[in-house]
Amino acid sequence: MKKRLRKKLRLGEYREIGFEVVFAASESVCDEFLEMIERHNLQCGGGGENTWKCYITSNTFSTTEHQREAVEEWLMNHPQINHVSVGPLFEYDCDAG
Repeated sequence: MKKRLRKKLRLGEYREIGFEVVFAASESVCDEFLEMIERHNLQCGGGGENTWKCYITSNTFSTTEHQREAVEEWLMNHPQINHVSVGPLFEYDCDAG
């Protein structure tokens, strides 16, 4: 299959891999969180007020385990963040729901 079609269909190297995070924090931590994921070449969708639920993906389609671990470590070590849950990497189906 040609590269252009793989990209359009999000196949092979163009699969969109990401992970979900859920954590409790005040809104003031949001900017710090967004700056941290941007430093790791990531983006997020979702949000919240006191409990945040986000789906995180790479700016280049496939998120790596190293990126997932860096986000988890940052969340676990931040003094103003509680109740952290970081899911495993999985393939995101943008056409579902």
